[in-house]
Amino acid sequence: MSITGLRLAIMVLKHRHIAFAAVFLSSVVAIAYAFIAPPVYTAAASFVPNAIVRTEFTSIAEWMRVIPQFQAELARSRDIMRRVLLTRYANPHTGDSLTFLDILGTKGDSLRALHDGLKRLEGFVSIRSNIQTAIVEISVDWRHPEVAAALANQFVYELNERNVGIRQERAREERDFFKEREKEAWNRLICAEDDLRVFYENNRPHPQSRLSSQKNILSSLFGENTPRYQSPRLATEEDRLMRNIEISEKIYREVKRAYEQALFMEASNIPTLLVIDPAVPPAVRSKPRRILIIASGLVMGVILSFVVVFSLQYIEHVRT
Repeated sequence: MSITGLRLAIMVLKHRHIAFAAVFLSSVVAIAYAFIAPPVYTAAASFVPNAIVRTEFTSIAEWMRVIPQFQAELARSRDIMRRVLLTRYANPHTGDSLTFLDILGTKGDSLRALHDGLKRLEGFVSIRSNIQTAIVEISVDWRHPEVAAALANQFVYELNERNVGIRQERAREERDFFKEREKEAWNRLICAEDDLRVFYENNRPHPQSRLSSQKNILSSLFGENTPRYQSPRLATEEDRLMRNIEISEKIYREVKRAYEQALFMEASNIPTLLVIDPAVPPAVRSKPRRILIIASGLVMGVILSFVVVFSLQYIEHVRT
């Protein structure tokens, strides 16, 4: 059964009371929901990870592509969510402080309540990262603007604390590693100096040196009586021993520098995030969008009216 525009108009006019009732009912429901639904406020905080390019990244572009996404995923982690959920916030109604888990009012034992609270919190939070600007934005939807802003700022705080903890834990591991390497490098340097000392004790030196770098090493050991040999074999052996000392000194200095840097990073609590815009309590609700809801209800009413009219027309056609 084909339906032309004229026939469709006739069908609607024939069942106009039912079509109007469907549109009216849908519109009333939409209007009621738009004005009865509790207001929701959205608070957002944005930040940029500190632009320190570590050796793992070959370029700034790679850092900007990886780090913001990592921070966004870390903010969604169960550990960060749990910390935010169990933090105490000011209750707008009573004035006292409650954990967000208590504000949600989840039921059941502690593990079940925590699981349900985490699921509900994920629905209130939106996290976006921009790989062009490296900006990460955390937005939270909630019924009270003060709580929404406090939640967004708490996410940034917990994320920074987790980053600092990761950095300090890594620095602690590096400190332990370089501490052992420092001992090994120091022992190697001592052994190299002892080898040169034994060499001088077993061989009569010529009292003149040819290289300033060698003079510095020998002067530290023998003062002004810097030895030098005429024998090619002894001179070559002396050069080899002094090169060994120079290499050992360079290794020791580098390892010592890395060890001290690891000590500094372990003790450092420098923020890992640069906050661009902290969250503030929004003055205007973000939901419900009343005009959009009413317009959607009207459209749904029109669609519903056509479905009802077609159904009635089909039933009449089958009966006849």
